[in-house]
Amino acid sequence: MSGVFLDYAKYYDALYKDKDYKGEAEFITHLIHKYAPNAKSILNIGCGTGQHDVFLAEKGFHITGVDRSEHMIEIAKHNNKSPHCKFLVGDGVQLDLAEEFDVVISLFHVLSYQTLNQDVIDFLKTAKHNLKVGGVCIIDYWYGPAVLSIKPEKRTKQFSTEEISVTRNASTTLDYAANVATVNFDIEIKNIADQKTSQLHEKHPMRYFFSPEIKLFAEVAGLQQIHHAAWMQKDVVPSDNSWAVYSILKK
Repeated sequence: MSGVFLDYAKYYDALYKDKDYKGEAEFITHLIHKYAPNAKSILNIGCGTGQHDVFLAEKGFHITGVDRSEHMIEIAKHNNKSPHCKFLVGDGVQLDLAEEFDVVISLFHVLSYQTLNQDVIDFLKTAKHNLKVGGVCIIDYWYGPAVLSIKPEKRTKQFSTEEISVTRNASTTLDYAANVATVNFDIEIKNIADQKTSQLHEKHPMRYFFSPEIKLFAEVAGLQQIHHAAWMQKDVVPSDNSWAVYSILKK
């Protein structure tokens, strides 16, 4: 995953300006109140630009956001001045902080960027290491039955800010042996002031998971899966239409 988001960070928030971060933070808050009702502290692994953390801080949680991208962390610090938030550069597969947390979250399919078995195990071991005993880890990821049933389609997205106009074309190839979908992004960025354009190509390998895998990986890492459902749907059993799924793992 090293380097994946270096250019991405420049236009990340504009790209996902229609993402319901507030609604997702409310959903996470509901899960925390249900499965870790006394929780106060949250570690967010793969926090990106800290959009979820803004709303979680408003709910009264103390948030530590960690991301491998220095650029993402710079944006998170710039955009989020809450005294309940702090942001650090760190690697989710080998993170060792000086404190333990009531809850670890990793959202927007960060787990799916761990494409090798050992990376998945190390990632979950990191979550466990930074959790208090009895704490919970909330993760979401691409769900195998839906990926194979729906299959990724070619997509084009256009958006603009005051400074740039962006056109992003996405196409995906599936590696059935590795359970990996590689998303290829071809991006054209136009500077509005001088109309100059630049081209970027990014490749995002994404692991899609099946329910028994997550349960097994969690057990190997020393965690217990206590809940598993379609993302943003509380207790809905995942189906071949559930592209995103979440699990709650307990230490």
